[in-house]
Order: sequence, then C-alpha cells, then structure tokens
Amino acid sequence: MPQTTIINNFGNVIGWNQHEFVLFGRTVEGITKLSYKDSMEVEAIMGAGPYPIGIGDGNYKAECGVTLKLEEYQAVLASLPAGTRIFEIPPTDIPVLSIRNGVVKKDVIRNFRFTGAGKEVSQGDKSVNMEMPCFCTHIDWNVQ
Repeated sequence: MPQTTIINNFGNVIGWNQHEFVLFGRTVEGITKLSYKDSMEVEAIMGAGPYPIGIGDGNYKAECGVTLKLEEYQAVLASLPAGTRIFEIPPTDIPVLSIRNGVVKKDVIRNFRFTGAGKEVSQGDKSVNMEMPCFCTHIDWNVQ
C-alpha cells in the first residue's frame, strides 16, 4: 500500500479564536462578526484600436460592518453620555489583531464609526445579535 504524505505547510491556521478586536480601548468579547475590505477602481483606458492603451486608477473605497451581542452593544451605550446615539460616537481607529504561533499581525480600520443599529429577536432565540452597519475612511493592512 502506498504511503500517504500529509502536507501541512502552515501548521495551525488563523481562525476566529486567533483574533482580538479592540473597540474604544478595550478588547471586545461580545462580537460575533466583523467584516472589512477595501478596493480601488481600475479602468482600462482606451485609445485607437480595440485594445486598452493604459490603465487608470479611480477612487479608493473601504467598507466595514460588525455584529455585536446585545450585551456588548448595551455596554458601549453605557459608556456614553445619557441620550447619545451609537452613531454619534466620534470616529476612532479600530485595531484588529491576528495571533498565530505567538506572532501578532495588526490591521487598523481607520476613522471607524457606527452608522446605525438593528435588532431582530425571534421566539426561541437564546441570545440577541445587533447588526451594526459602519463607516470607515480606509484600512491599513499589516501595520506594526
């Protein structure tokens, strides 16, 4: 019988449990989802003939969103002056840490702001999630 070789180039890979999210100076525990991405418009520049003569860069765009447990959302609200809405919090930078084999890599979501909040509760739910659409100006990837 032939010998099977297991290829494991990366060892333990980074998953949810190897991330830390820091919001307003404290590590967030009641978070179930974080998404962030950025992109750059790229366009073919046409001239004579059927093929592009160059490439033009357009606008940069960053997007982010977060899902918090209701208790985490309420803890954020409790840290604000009474009557303040979640989207009135001034912009802040949010570090996202990925930890693998003791090595920490950091991304920073810049000028992060909540833009709203939504709650949906159904019979039988054991916990409540808050969908939090957000805004950011840009993302710094792999900063030190």
